[in-house]
Amino acid sequence: MFDNLLNSFSRQKISSDRITVIAAKAKEYKKKYGNDNTIDGTIGMFYDEDEKLYIFETIKKIFQNIDYRDVFSYSPMVSNKNFFDGIMNLTSLNELDNFNKIFSCAPVSGGLGAIHHSVHNFCDEETLIIALYPFWGPYQNVMEEIGLKMNYICPFDIGEKEINFDNIRKNIKDKLIKNNYKKIFFLLNTPASNPTGLSLNDKELLELYKIFNEIKLNNTNFNSNSNEKLKIILFLDLAYIDFTDFKVKDLIKFFISQKNENKKIIEDESKSNIINKNKDENYIIDNPFDTILMGYSLSKSCGLYGLRTGACILYSQKEEDHKIFEEKYSFSSRASTGSINHLGYYIVEKFSDPQYIINLKEEQKNLKKKLYLRRENLLKVLNNLGYVYYRHDDGFFVTYKKSKDQNKFDIEKYYEDLEKKGVFFVPSIDGLRIAICSIPNHKIDMLKNII
Repeated sequence: MFDNLLNSFSRQKISSDRITVIAAKAKEYKKKYGNDNTIDGTIGMFYDEDEKLYIFETIKKIFQNIDYRDVFSYSPMVSNKNFFDGIMNLTSLNELDNFNKIFSCAPVSGGLGAIHHSVHNFCDEETLIIALYPFWGPYQNVMEEIGLKMNYICPFDIGEKEINFDNIRKNIKDKLIKNNYKKIFFLLNTPASNPTGLSLNDKELLELYKIFNEIKLNNTNFNSNSNEKLKIILFLDLAYIDFTDFKVKDLIKFFISQKNENKKIIEDESKSNIINKNKDENYIIDNPFDTILMGYSLSKSCGLYGLRTGACILYSQKEEDHKIFEEKYSFSSRASTGSINHLGYYIVEKFSDPQYIINLKEEQKNLKKKLYLRRENLLKVLNNLGYVYYRHDDGFFVTYKKSKDQNKFDIEKYYEDLEKKGVFFVPSIDGLRIAICSIPNHKIDMLKNII
């Protein structure tokens, strides 16, 4: 009876958050058999070599001077000057010319809040929503919540490193031909994607953007029933960027750099045969994206997992776009989460002070080194065992399986066997995801005799 009362969207929803369930099992196992006999690689939070949650010293200093009245009241629904400056400093977008004219940001509840608001404001049944596979599960949850479909494209198979751009191009074009889409919403989680750790380099980003340039120029072939031009929205999920060598401007420099810089980028890439030399040299300057959005989260960057604080950033050369963006996103906040956690908002404001940024970046640099050592150690173990894994460049996660032939039933059985030995990873149809962020190096060494 109750099920009949649900709307059509809700009836389709099935909660699939196994991560917290498995993490709870790991805690119980640890209580029963001891920490030394437990390896917990479930949740994406950074634990230091002593297996304690890492707390940034920079954040501790900010906490020392908090006035409770500043954080127990409601936070602003929109970005004030200090919040904006804090986000620009955290993302290094303040290094770009006229950054305060071409960027604006909206306070949101973590990186997921940025995706949620963007999907609610830009996507509908006439939107082709795509991401590279495998992707973070909540992407699909956000779409299904409002009755939309998540599409995906496999850039390569597990065990491979070279991206198949022809496959990406063909998949997008096929989907556009089969459906009367008016928009594309491309959700790109790079660098250090969850759940694999993929980071697209300059050449790969350029090749990907070229595909969208082609689609933009030839969209009449796909949407012959309408004279309306195809719109393309790029959403960059930057949740893990601070644990890589990338900066945000690296991802969009083809569109926002000065013209002479763009020319140099193109010339450099032409030497590598990435761009056809017969093409006009301004080829990549023409931005194929009608809107570029970025999701930034303090969960990973500052270790503030439970404060649910982040920002959605808009890049646009038009002042009017920024006004509309602020209005629509504040409306979405009012209609869903309300204003964000005021303590988180307050912390972002504090990062308007450059000294806090200097200290934070130094800490992030140290954690990045530790992640790199864990990564090298784990990949060595997997390689020695002859196991296959998705390309991992940076970040918190590695996804592997024993062989390409392992199907989802084999993976589930394998996971159950590991669980009995006190090893807790997250199974999926693609393999087992290991959160190297939460496993100290000495326990990674132990894995070679267990997995």
